[in-house]
Amino acid sequence: MTERNGKRLFVGVRVSVACANALAACAETLARRAKDARIDLAWVAPTNYHVTLKFLGWTRDEAVGAVRDALEQATAGVAPFRFRAARLGAFPSLERASVLWAGVEEPAAIGALADRVERAMTALGFAAEARAFHPHVTLARVRDPRPLRDLVLPMAEQIFNETRVEAVTLF
Repeated sequence: MTERNGKRLFVGVRVSVACANALAACAETLARRAKDARIDLAWVAPTNYHVTLKFLGWTRDEAVGAVRDALEQATAGVAPFRFRAARLGAFPSLERASVLWAGVEEPAAIGALADRVERAMTALGFAAEARAFHPHVTLARVRDPRPLRDLVLPMAEQIFNETRVEAVTLF
């Protein structure tokens, strides 16, 4: 059996350089605290900070053009908007974390954009997302899920920087 050509894809919004820099400074402090506490985290590079709107998964190369066209149609007429990264949290919880994230304030506009992308992608045959949309920027992944409350809470209420959304990116 031959393997078809394809890529693992998702649709997202890149954060601004100022936002990425603020998040990276916070992540550096968290990394030092995690090292002192002997907590093993896999940190996301600041150049990769983004908010995922829709995870597509493995996608055949031949389908990429249709995905791009559907995204262009879905985002046509969406006015640019801003959001601010703020506060730290974890999935599924700070008591048994597998992902450490910064949240998004003013989620209505980005939620509406995610809904448009979701509808466009499910119309192409991608699976509908079963979970509610929770906009966030992943900062780190936890190799073995564990409590992160003591690591995160002293820094949990930080407000980072704004991002102006003018486009979506197919990653």
